[in-house]
Amino acid sequence: MKSIFLTVCLFLFFASAGLINAQVDTVYLDEDEANLVDKNPVLSYGDYLKFVSINGDFAILIYDAAEFLVMDEAYLDITVTESNPSDVYKVRKLDKGFTKLYYIYSFGNDEWPDAPPRIIIVGYGTE
Repeated sequence: MKSIFLTVCLFLFFASAGLINAQVDTVYLDEDEANLVDKNPVLSYGDYLKFVSINGDFAILIYDAAEFLVMDEAYLDITVTESNPSDVYKVRKLDKGFTKLYYIYSFGNDEWPDAPPRIIIVGYGTE
């Protein structure tokens, strides 16, 4: 009986902390893709975002990333290689959903994509 009670308590603790049902949305970067990414991620509060290179070296810049990601800096400026993926960033609660453009530079192709990719935030709330 104690083990069932303890299990239920732990489940409720992790669920209320947002650790259950949160997903890591991985954006795969590839020099051979027309837009350098495999998809535009669709995120909601509590989800996590990560960038991984499967082909090439990239620089990623997201202006005002702190508006929707839990981070200390105002913007995200990172380099992602095949051997060095990005950190995992958590999506914060927001007043409304929106679409955020971000910029990717391919060192191998020496180019920016013609149309910047997007991050779509659909879930929101208040902190």
